[in-house]
Amino acid sequence: MVGRKYGFGLVSFFKEYISAGPTADATPSGASKAYFCSELVATAYMFMGLLPPRPAASHYFPVHFSADKTLNWRPGVGLEQEYLIDFAL
Repeated sequence: MVGRKYGFGLVSFFKEYISAGPTADATPSGASKAYFCSELVATAYMFMGLLPPRPAASHYFPVHFSADKTLNWRPGVGLEQEYLIDFAL
C-alpha cells in the first residue's frame, strides 16, 4: 500500500467489478492502482486474516464497516458500536 494513491472513480470501479466479479481475490491488479478508503480497510482486514479473501477488497464500501452491517468475519471477530467524535470546541 505504500506509495499508492487514494482515489475513486465510478468508471474504474464498475470496470474492475464487472471484470473481476464478486469471487475475485484481494490481490491488487497493478502497481499504479489507487485505493478507495474502504478498499484499504478491507485489504488490511484481509491481510490480518479477519476477513476472507473473497469478495475482493474493491467490493467493500464504507457502509460495510458499520456495526449495523453483518460481514463475513472470521469466528470471534466483529465491530463494536461507533463512537461520535465532536470536533467542535
